Amino acid sequence: MNSAQSNQLIYLNSAEATTRHAGVDDFIFSNPLRANRGNRIYCQVQEAELPVSWYLIDADNSTLALNVNGSVISIVLDTKNYNITQLLAELHTKFASASFNLTATFDNQTNKVKLALTDSNPFTSFSIHSSSTCLKLIGFVADQVGSVNGNSAEIISQNCINLNRTLNVYIKTNLKLNNITSNGQIDGTICKIHVDEPHGSLVHYKNLDNTKFMLTNNAINHLEITLEDDEGRILNLNGLDYHITFNFTYTKEIPAEYVESFTDRYEEIMENKPDSDTDSD
Repeated sequence: MNSAQSNQLIYLNSAEATTRHAGVDDFIFSNPLRANRGNRIYCQVQEAELPVSWYLIDADNSTLALNVNGSVISIVLDTKNYNITQLLAELHTKFASASFNLTATFDNQTNKVKLALTDSNPFTSFSIHSSSTCLKLIGFVADQVGSVNGNSAEIISQNCINLNRTLNVYIKTNLKLNNITSNGQIDGTICKIHVDEPHGSLVHYKNLDNTKFMLTNNAINHLEITLEDDEGRILNLNGLDYHITFNFTYTKEIPAEYVESFTDRYEEIMENKPDSDTDSD
């Protein structure tokens, strides 16, 4: 690529963001980036270091609500990391504090969870309430119906458990990109980073394929950065900071060569077609 301007690297440290609010870090540049006349800006995330410091359970996915005999009983799990044994113990503790006799067990051959209830009074219905937010973790689905048998009731998760908060981290920006989501919507994601390290470690990313994107921006005076999980929820790094290197390349814009289409030719013929001679009485 020929360019009349030198490339520029921007080394972002989230601790140095100009403002930080609701998971969005805004970096305002005292020396804005600007493409010279006739140039376009290409951008790539060249490398990044992200701490795997978000929790499995946080305010976004901490609620489990059960519909028992027409009444909704809801508990909120504590914000922290869990293995399956710890998570089942937490469920038992939370429902016991709500004066509810619930036993949660895990079948390691099916990777599914069973919730069992007992009471001195007979059960008439038992289901998962749709207000629950932790269902993906423990395999249940909203409005899933369990079985009742006199003074006992139980329900087995429809899906396997998934104690991965997210498989990827999506770096989203305010840059004008033409990337799209799986449903075809224009999206500000400039990079997807696979999480291949356990909690408490660092994920190191390098753009080995040298993937870059042409921007519709011709000037950039600030960058807004958001880190999201697979479900589009903002990741809380719990006080730790990330580092991202952006590489901005300036490339001479080459006008696309015009190629006449059949439609263009047809319209030209129709425009130049003489009026038909008509006989008048």
